[in-house]
Amino acid sequence: MRGIVEIYSGDKLVHKGDNLIVDGASELLADIMTVSPSLSGMEHSTSSLLDTSNYMVQAISFGKGSKAYQTNAHFKSNNKALAILTNSTTSSLIITYEEYPTLDISSYIPFKDLPTAPTPLDTKLELTSDLSAFPNNLSAIMPGNGHNLNMVPEGYYSSILSSISGWDSIGSVGGSILGCYPDGSAVKGTNYYIFSSLGNLGVSIPEPASKTFLSGVYEGLFNSVSSMDTSGFVNMVASSWVDERYSDSHGSNWYDPSYSGLIVSAYDGFSSVSGGGEVQYIVTVSGSDLGGANLYGGIYNMGLWTIDVDKTLKAGNTAPFSFSPIYNPRKYKLFAKKSFSKNLCYIEDDTVSHPDSAGIYGYNDLRIVWRIRFL
Repeated sequence: MRGIVEIYSGDKLVHKGDNLIVDGASELLADIMTVSPSLSGMEHSTSSLLDTSNYMVQAISFGKGSKAYQTNAHFKSNNKALAILTNSTTSSLIITYEEYPTLDISSYIPFKDLPTAPTPLDTKLELTSDLSAFPNNLSAIMPGNGHNLNMVPEGYYSSILSSISGWDSIGSVGGSILGCYPDGSAVKGTNYYIFSSLGNLGVSIPEPASKTFLSGVYEGLFNSVSSMDTSGFVNMVASSWVDERYSDSHGSNWYDPSYSGLIVSAYDGFSSVSGGGEVQYIVTVSGSDLGGANLYGGIYNMGLWTIDVDKTLKAGNTAPFSFSPIYNPRKYKLFAKKSFSKNLCYIEDDTVSHPDSAGIYGYNDLRIVWRIRFL
C-alpha cells in the first residue's frame, strides 16, 4: 500500500506528500483474513462482526506536538500569556493574548511545537497530548489521547464528567480548555477575543471597547453537523464510488463540504486502475474549525483510523458499532498518519489585498484528499 495526501484551498493545491502506513494497517489485514465466516450463523450482535464497516477506515483526527498542549488556549491563567473563560449561558468564550504593540491588525501565531518523528510502530498521532490547566491539571481527569480533543458545549462535558472526582473544582472552563474546535451554530458558535494588553483581566469577561485587539465568532462545521466526537474523531459520513478526480463528470455534490465528515470514495473501475486500486478519504475542514484549532496551537498531525474491534468489544460494546458524537462506543486503531512541518491553520495578514483586515478573519476551507493505493 502507498498513501498520498493532497490538500486544497479552493481549487489550489497547497500541499502534496507521502503518508506513513503504520503497523495497525497490517493488523487490520490480518483481522480480515482470520475472522471466522461461521459467525454469520450466530445472533445479530455476533454476526455483525462480519460487516465490512468494521474493517475499513472510519475516522480521521488532527493533532500537534506535545508541548503545544501545555500552552496556547489549553492554558488558563489570569496573569500570563493566555486566558480562557466560558460564557455559561450560550457558548464557550476563548480569550487569548498576543502582544503586537505597533500593529493595528493581526494574525494569531500560536506557540509552535513540531510533532515527534513518525514511525511504523505509532499507535497514536503524538506520544502524549496531556493538558495543563489552572487551577487543576486536567490530565489527571482526562488523559490525552494523542491528538486534539473536541470542545463541545459545557453541558455535555458536565454530564460526561459529573461522576469524576475533581471536575467540579475546574468549573465551567473545563470544556474550553480541553479544546480544540468551535461550538456549532446551534449554540451560536464560539466567541474569541484577542487583547493587546491583559491589564487587570480577572475571571470575569472584560469590557472589550478599549482592550479588544481582535474579536469574532467561529461556528465550527464539525460540531454543527455532529460529525466529530468528543475525542476528536471525525466520523465517516458518506461513501461514493466516484473518483474525486472525475467528480465533474459525475456531479460534485457527493463531496459537498456541508457533510463536514470523512467521505470514502473510489473510482468505479477500482480494480483496473493502473498500478493498483485506489481509495480516497476526503474531508473538508472549515475555516472556522481551522481558526479555532489555531488558537489551541494549530494542526501538524493527522491520521486515518479503523475500528479496533477487539478493544471495542472488551469495553462492553456490541456490534454493529454505531457512531455517537457524545458517547461514542467505538475504539479506534491507527491505520496511517501524516505529519507536517508547517501549521495547517497558519494565517497571516494580507496587507496588500486587504490592508484593513486581520489574517485571522481570512480563513478558507481546506479540502483534504488522502489517497491509499493498493499496489
